[in-house]
Amino acid sequence: MERYPGLRPRPLGWRDTGTPFVAGLLHDLGKVILDTYYNDLYQEVVEEMVEEERSALDVETDVLDIDHAEVGGWLAARWKFPEVLVVPIACHHNLMAADEAYQKDALIVHLANIITKRSGIGLCYESEIPEPSDLVESVLGLGADKIEEIQAELQNEQDQIQEFFNNLTG
Repeated sequence: MERYPGLRPRPLGWRDTGTPFVAGLLHDLGKVILDTYYNDLYQEVVEEMVEEERSALDVETDVLDIDHAEVGGWLAARWKFPEVLVVPIACHHNLMAADEAYQKDALIVHLANIITKRSGIGLCYESEIPEPSDLVESVLGLGADKIEEIQAELQNEQDQIQEFFNNLTG
């Protein structure tokens, strides 16, 4: 009997899946901090995202002059998280800023963020979801066909994902 039904390693040949998984869980930490400590301003951000169908990153930069990735990266560094987590949190939208040693981790979080948005998982108000960086193919070796396959697999599990979140909220 599986301990966690539906959860299984993906056959991409990556040795360490735990670190990118944790980075993915934490990648939007900055949104939580901005919403918690600057709630009134962040509500303006959310309203503008919804009304104008723009990305959090763009609206945050316009309204707050900083974005959630910068805030999350700063906080993760301040909390003394290892660089392998700090860099993906800070650079999942700005891959060129990622230290080469952690670029792969930032790319994985970048791609996962795009795939989940495309699959309708989580909150996404953007009218156009950006394409994955060309670095996804050149560094990770994942072309458009493989990305579509991963996305289809995720979409096949949407019922289980929704059930999980429903159980969390009661």
